Amino acid sequence: MQLVIGTVLIANYKIWPFVQFINMSLMPLHLRLVFVQVVSIFWNMYLSYENAKSNIANSDLTNPDLISK
Repeated sequence: MQLVIGTVLIANYKIWPFVQFINMSLMPLHLRLVFVQVVSIFWNMYLSYENAKSNIANSDLTNPDLISK
């Protein structure tokens, strides 16, 4: 879990300052909210992907319910 938090935190620091710079400097005022929300959709997809990947890696494969027959 710590590795996932570190990976996501580094991605956060890479993406959001750039997004906010673009948002505050180049976006017209009436499009700022839309721009951030569109980026947020992709950011949430990334977070969901990382969470699912972490859950698969951490799952207990000895659990009979998880083993396909």
